[in-house]
Amino acid sequence: MRKPFETFRQGGKLLLSFLLLASATLAQAEGIEFTEVETSADWEQTLAKAKSKGLAVFVDVYTDWCGYCKMMDRDVFALGEVGSYYNQHFINVKLNAETTFGEEFAYASGVDGYPTYLFINGEGKEISRRSGYMQPEVLLEAGKTVGESWEKLEKLEAREKAGKLTSAETAEYIVLIKESQPDKAADMAKKYIEGLAGEEMMRFENLKVIVPYTKSVDSRAWKYLSAQKADFVARHGQEFFNEFVGNMYNQLLQQAIQQTDYTLVETAMSEVLPIYLDNASELPGAKLVTRKLYYGNTGNFEEYQAVVEKQLAAAGAGEARADLLQAEAYELIDSYSVPEGMQVATSLLDRVEESEQGFEWHMLYAYALGIAGDFDAALQKAEECRQMAVGEEQVEVADQIIDMVKEARGN
Repeated sequence: MRKPFETFRQGGKLLLSFLLLASATLAQAEGIEFTEVETSADWEQTLAKAKSKGLAVFVDVYTDWCGYCKMMDRDVFALGEVGSYYNQHFINVKLNAETTFGEEFAYASGVDGYPTYLFINGEGKEISRRSGYMQPEVLLEAGKTVGESWEKLEKLEAREKAGKLTSAETAEYIVLIKESQPDKAADMAKKYIEGLAGEEMMRFENLKVIVPYTKSVDSRAWKYLSAQKADFVARHGQEFFNEFVGNMYNQLLQQAIQQTDYTLVETAMSEVLPIYLDNASELPGAKLVTRKLYYGNTGNFEEYQAVVEKQLAAAGAGEARADLLQAEAYELIDSYSVPEGMQVATSLLDRVEESEQGFEWHMLYAYALGIAGDFDAALQKAEECRQMAVGEEQVEVADQIIDMVKEARGN
């Protein structure tokens, strides 16, 4: 189970916000009214209640140390508008992922980051999920979308079991079960896409299936749609086209990382990035980023640093170089919380001129050393960071880093 200094990543960002938070309690009565689930018996009672009332269950999976979890409690769940909707339409429960039952539940549900929000029906089947910090209006929209989708899903499931789904209903059904039944959705999507003629692929209802499930540049859907960029953009907008191409890029990169196959990275850079980027001058930088993603996620930090060195060579000297060194160190700390990555991060920070070593530099250095497990050196850097702090916010950040290092060190 993830603890402070084992990782600072949450929702894709360095969890610096955690350092600014005081402890928070469960939402007040005017907000979402949660019940704490602590045992399997509690969970079974929750499902029975949901089934009897005809409601879905909203599950907030959290940990005590999760900063975004505390922010959601304090700033979102406690709001009257949010509480009014969720209390009327869901059975709302909280589940601590570090209790015995909570850890088992999180593992079985594939939860690996906090907070994660699960929408589950009375049968215990997942309808949808979200994660990370969500603005109140986004959480409300998520709840409303789930409510509408659930009603549609029940009807479509009945028609699917009876073998009566139309083509349009099949497309809608695939989209609705994408998160809750990923294997079934992927199998149905493959068959559905194979049955589409070229022009049919350009229809919006079909693109909603094609975009997430096109995984090869050799596929008929990719070849047809990528060659129709102007028509695609004219009919459905640049953002949707970017989603289509971005999904292919992500699929290739994910496969490359899983298989440790650099040829897939080359495919992404040569066949996908040029279609995505309108400005050819952006291509060299995008390729550097792609290589770093591959090498970082495959643990090849020697090659990762070689790519960074190319960026540094083009940056020149002075303040711009110092900013780039710190930015690259931040990226490593944010994305690759392993000792090898931290060695590269600290080596980059060591090259920042002493005159440029301010509060942020010391903060990043303390983080890197803490993740690497060198708690004594991390504490020293954190205390230096505290001495350089200007203003109440920086003082709080430094104090929290010191506390986290001491907790991780065991004193």
